[in-house]
Amino acid sequence: MLDKVASGNGRLLPIWHKPTKDELSKHAPSLGQVLALNTSTMSADDIVKELKNIRDAYRTSAEAGGEDDERS
Repeated sequence: MLDKVASGNGRLLPIWHKPTKDELSKHAPSLGQVLALNTSTMSADDIVKELKNIRDAYRTSAEAGGEDDERS
């Protein structure tokens, strides 16, 4: 999954549950550099709002011809 994202052929937005960025970096340095939402710094409502914002931005981009409109 990470290889697909690294190659530019996929999208991935992890949601970490509880670990801090420092904890992730200590145990898995490559994951500490990944853009992610995190329950240690965001509420569930904040995460849902951010996911909706990302979805809406993606749809707007796809409608403007910026990317293929893949829904999964």
